[in-house]
Formats: sequence, C-alpha cells, structure tokens
Amino acid sequence: MIENYSHYFKNKIKLFLTCSDKYWDEIDSVRENKISDYIQYEGSKVIMPNQIHGDKIVVASNDFDRNECDAIIFNGKSNLVGAINVADCMPICIYDSNNNYIALVHSGWKGTLKKITIKTICKMLDLGSDRGSLKIFIGPSIRGCCYQVGESFVSDFSDSCITSKGGSFYLDLASQLLLDLKNENIPKNNIFMNESCTFDSLNYHSFRRDGGLSGRMSLIAYMKNG
Repeated sequence: MIENYSHYFKNKIKLFLTCSDKYWDEIDSVRENKISDYIQYEGSKVIMPNQIHGDKIVVASNDFDRNECDAIIFNGKSNLVGAINVADCMPICIYDSNNNYIALVHSGWKGTLKKITIKTICKMLDLGSDRGSLKIFIGPSIRGCCYQVGESFVSDFSDSCITSKGGSFYLDLASQLLLDLKNENIPKNNIFMNESCTFDSLNYHSFRRDGGLSGRMSLIAYMKNG
C-alpha cells in the first residue's frame, strides 16, 4: 500500500508514503534500491539520512551518503530523491515553490521539542525561501488519542497539546507542530495534514503498538525533471 500526497503540492513534486506494506521492510540500502525501482527515475539518486532523533539538518547534494541527521534539504531540480523513515514519528515535507527546494523532516517527541521543523524552515529562509512560498505536509503519526507519555512531558509541551485521562497523560505531537508553525507565521492555508493516527490504524506501522515487530514507512519526495 502506497499513499500519494502529490496533489497537496499540485503535483509539482512527487510525494509518497509506503505505509505498512511488508515489501518495504528492508535494511536501508535495500530500501533505497526498492525506492529507485518503484519511481523509475533514470539517473536519480536516493538519499536517506541515518536518523538520530536530533535536530541536525543537512543541505544535501550528490555526495550525501547516509549522513547522520533528521532533516534534509535538497534542490528539486537536481536528480536527488529524498526519503525518511518513520513508525509513529511525524514525517514532514516542506516545499518551496519559488526556489524548488524540498525538505524532509523526521520529528518524534525529541525533534518536536527541539523544534527541528522550525529550524529547517529557518534554514530554507537562509537559502532564499520566503514563508509565503513554503507549502508543508504533515504525514500520519501517533496522535493524542494514543500517545501516552510520562508526567515529565507536561512541562515540556504546550498545555493545549497534552490531555489527561484516567491519571495518565497523552501528547499530540501534530498539534504542537501546528502551534509552532502558527508562531512562525506560516500561513494556515499552506499547511496540509493527514490526521490519521499510526497507532490506531493497521494501515500504518507503529513502534508504540507493535514494538520490535514494527516495520518502517518511507516518506519519499522528488521533482522529476525532463
């Protein structure tokens, strides 16, 4: 099963999520080859970071080789195809329609707390983007209905993103990100989101639900030239 989100960007870029299809559950080097086979983009190079649950951002070029980071920015007019892997964390795509920059961000609770998405936007602004030209897609992730966290999280995240039920606390990462984007003055009409909960739907991999048996989903983005 593959979900196509390209329409959110008026098909100016290609954006797919591999969902819970076991075909994709391979080590990253094999997954990269399968992505290449799937997209059939001759001469392209798949770039996939070694994700570390931090806030490091890399502006990628053809010499990118499994760099340790949780966000990549690349020029869509190049031959690069970006991919990040998730199983409850938020997969995020940011597209600058004026300068053809594409960013992919992996943001779990650590990345969200460190505001990696906002830092990625700031990096894109440094590269010449402007807020009005940025379109942002937030993919399916574990939501506040299911993401139980410890009491220590309450002071780290906004009150509106934490709910208390039966003496337990639940965190909604996507709500925190939407609040951060609002504070960053990103136009609301430029933000799109799949509101599905990965824990709640068997269409998606969920590490919180399945533990070590969970696979990973890949969010894949590129701009096919020619």
